[in-house]
Amino acid sequence: MKKISIDNLPENAYINAPVYLDEKYILLSPDIPVSTDMVNRLRAWGFSHVLSSGALTETPPDLATHNPEAGSQAGILESNLKDAEEQKTASDHFNSFTDYIETVFNKFREKNELRLNDVTEKLKEIISDLKLYRRFMLGMISAENGDASYNTTHSVKTTILSLAIGEVLKLAPHKLIDLGLAAMLHRIGMTRIPESVYMKKEALTPQEKKTIIAHPVLGFRILREYGFPTTAAVAVLEQNEKLDGSGYPRGITGEKISFYGRILTVASNYCAAVSQRPYRNELDGHSGIVDLLKGTGKQYDETVLRGLVFVMSVYPIGTFVILSNNAKGLVIKTDLENPKYPTLRLLTNEKGIPYAEKPIFQTREDEEIQIVRSLNREEAEELKEYLKQ
Repeated sequence: MKKISIDNLPENAYINAPVYLDEKYILLSPDIPVSTDMVNRLRAWGFSHVLSSGALTETPPDLATHNPEAGSQAGILESNLKDAEEQKTASDHFNSFTDYIETVFNKFREKNELRLNDVTEKLKEIISDLKLYRRFMLGMISAENGDASYNTTHSVKTTILSLAIGEVLKLAPHKLIDLGLAAMLHRIGMTRIPESVYMKKEALTPQEKKTIIAHPVLGFRILREYGFPTTAAVAVLEQNEKLDGSGYPRGITGEKISFYGRILTVASNYCAAVSQRPYRNELDGHSGIVDLLKGTGKQYDETVLRGLVFVMSVYPIGTFVILSNNAKGLVIKTDLENPKYPTLRLLTNEKGIPYAEKPIFQTREDEEIQIVRSLNREEAEELKEYLKQ
């Protein structure tokens, strides 16, 4: 790469290869023009030049025929129109699914109405949506719950994650349906329990604990009564069982727990960990993954946990991280083949100065600069407030 003086960067010009602040950090992709604001910020930050192997042009290059590295960097920019459109569509589907589950629970609570065919058809839609918008829908698992009840949003998130894990583990289509039915309705027993109990901030009384522990049994009975597959009902019954026998309601161990039940346990526990509850704050995605991994082979099935890591990555989308050079970034894309090495949008440089253009950085095993850890909740909130200034 060659040095380009910032004094030689005319406004609205393009450079037909990625532009770097140094050998690691991308400042511009070929489809973004030079701006006066960007040049002024570079001067203010003490930069006299940038690095690039490209040349100045008056128009953006044809990215379809551009070199693969530059094209991939341009393609993952969050401002990419296709990504923005897919994000919006995925969000609409997610919200529609949330409204549907809320309606299902309300109808059951108020009218004792629960229709297998209707739920199955909706589940098929979700499986189709997940194939099209997988990255964005998985990214919503750590999103705030919004106006819907915890019962509803937890069911939605657990369904999406269970299906994604099931697909990675090569479950046949009919088995995905049974798994999805269990995930969608694994909290239906909670509709028989007052919300004041399972959303309580204070410690539960012994009687309230017994009530909570009863919800998987209630869910199992409800699904069997309304003609749902036995495999789905059993998974609902076993949603809180652990391999070492420390779970409930039966305290069964190992392979006595159905495979659907083991998937549901991992998916439900992860979704709960990254969601805020009245009695505790949520974990970030990375901490949620690590928390479950501590129970590998003891509480949680190792094969299912590998599926979780493969689907969500070690650093899930939306995780704030700090790098080995002290720069901070946000995970915006994960790689199923390399779950330890996500794509970041850099937020601050090694001196803590916010990036104006929020460059993209692809972590790799052979890179000198690596992710050190995720930011905890307080650090992430502080960073977000700092970036607003």
